[in-house]
Amino acid sequence: MPEIIAPASTPGKISLYSDAGAGMFYAGIKGFCRKERDGVGLPEAGELCRAAHSKGAKFFAAMNRLPPAGDNSGMEKCIQTLAAMGADGVILNDAGIINKVKRSFPDLYIMASIGLSPLNFREVDFLNKAGADSVLLSEFLDINEIREIRKQCMVSLELFADGVREFGFTGKCIMSSYFFQKYSDGKITGSAKRGGTCSDICKSSFFCENQFENRNEAFRFRFEKYGISDKIRELSSITDIFKIHGGLLDEKEICDIIKGMKDLFENLTD
Repeated sequence: MPEIIAPASTPGKISLYSDAGAGMFYAGIKGFCRKERDGVGLPEAGELCRAAHSKGAKFFAAMNRLPPAGDNSGMEKCIQTLAAMGADGVILNDAGIINKVKRSFPDLYIMASIGLSPLNFREVDFLNKAGADSVLLSEFLDINEIREIRKQCMVSLELFADGVREFGFTGKCIMSSYFFQKYSDGKITGSAKRGGTCSDICKSSFFCENQFENRNEAFRFRFEKYGISDKIRELSSITDIFKIHGGLLDEKEICDIIKGMKDLFENLTD
């Protein structure tokens, strides 16, 4: 039966989602996650580890922001602390860092983040050989492509069960990574791919100049919620972990998704 991994930044959410049927949880670590404002500190991460283990579940630390070039000592020290606290694994966003962390912490489970967005079995196999124990696939793959990856690769496969499509590939936001960078105190804020943090600039209003009608028009980028509930039956036999994004979902929505998936999995095994 596939596992369900849900976002949980407090012990209360872990208890709530565990009772709904989730067996794995994750939270971003402050200073090392793309959504910096949503990250938890190391003391809170320790509490989340204990809360998950008390429920017989696992906790994973999302560290999907890349450190500045030539500087990853802070990340390694943080991972060492998390491992000592009992974290079951980490979520990482770069093949080179995955490889280094696997060599330094061979017993730590490594999830390849959506920022890597592999689109074929060769990429998935490469990430597995680099050290990833599971790989989160792009939501843009169709079921036949996922079947081919399953056939060709031994690594555990993850899919988003529900979430929000970002501008560009999820985890590779074009605007955050390239169009909005602010350097301050030696840090980059706005480029999650290069050591900064997601600025959510795409949620701002923009103006488009209409050259033909000589006027400016305001617009916003559209965020698209999506789910794969209609494909879960087919995907459950080729997917090991279903992940809940949680970006625009409230607690009730997350609980409903977990319960619905759990019921479906149990019916499939009856």
